[in-house]
Amino acid sequence: MQSLENILREDLQRVILLGLSRERFFVKNVFYGGTALRILYGLRRSSEDLDFVCLEGRETFSWEPFVPAVKKSLDAFGFSLSGIDLKPGQSTPKMLVSVMLRESLSNRRRYYSPGQYSIDPVHAHKKVMVRLETDLDDPCHPEPVTEQILLPAPFLVSTYQKPDLFAGKMHAVLFRSWRSRVKGRDWFDMVWYLGQEVPLRIEYLEKKMKQSGKLDEGASLTPDLFREHYVEVCRRVNFSRAFDDVEPFLEEEDVEFVKAAFTEERMLALVDRFRFEG
Repeated sequence: MQSLENILREDLQRVILLGLSRERFFVKNVFYGGTALRILYGLRRSSEDLDFVCLEGRETFSWEPFVPAVKKSLDAFGFSLSGIDLKPGQSTPKMLVSVMLRESLSNRRRYYSPGQYSIDPVHAHKKVMVRLETDLDDPCHPEPVTEQILLPAPFLVSTYQKPDLFAGKMHAVLFRSWRSRVKGRDWFDMVWYLGQEVPLRIEYLEKKMKQSGKLDEGASLTPDLFREHYVEVCRRVNFSRAFDDVEPFLEEEDVEFVKAAFTEERMLALVDRFRFEG
């Protein structure tokens, strides 16, 4: 059983994406990350943020022109907007959208069958927040593709091809700097890509690694070198903590299966499951 809070957050994400699409946001930006996998391709975990890459106009990008469209979309679908906070950034400007659930919860309960979701833990005054973040410093821009989202109304978004999305995810798996923490959601997504038999675009990962200083400019990322990095990271990750990170976002029926998969032995065994493109 998935928490109603996660369900409502996904509703909120979809409504925000609809507003952005109507404002032609996806002409110059692409949607990627865990939420993209969830909404576009059915990834079996919830996600908190909306992540994008700016393809054109990076020097002048601002979230401000898109605020009216987001507000209009939220209002049209009955969300009680608490506030929108813009945080400019040199490489990753953010827009934080907060919704108070008091009104939205009462309006939206009718959409969920009794007992289908754990409604009670969602307090009347609880806020749900979605962070929108745009990367203005992506080292290369793979060819985007267009996908259709059907709910809450049909609309189009731009995203990367799955091998490119996989490459970006593997950069996060191998090099995300969370100090002593580990983002188990990255590992869950990696397993999803492998289960879907998506090849990894090694050229894109190589460019990401060079940009972040993880690979010398004159070096090449070969499949063997990638596997060396993967094994090294697996051996130092605390997979119990990784599971703790991802558990709140899982479908209830998946929890025990995911927990069993989150061990060093099982993750190391996946090293030969990677296939490569580019």
